[in-house]
Amino acid sequence: RIKSIEMSEEDNYAVLCLPTGIEGTK
Repeated sequence: RIKSIEMSEEDNYAVLCLPTGIEGTK
């Protein structure tokens, strides 16, 4: 993700939500 700085909030939120939800579900 090159635009991680510009989309830090959206990127971080999505990254945290996706892995956390998947790992949490397992």
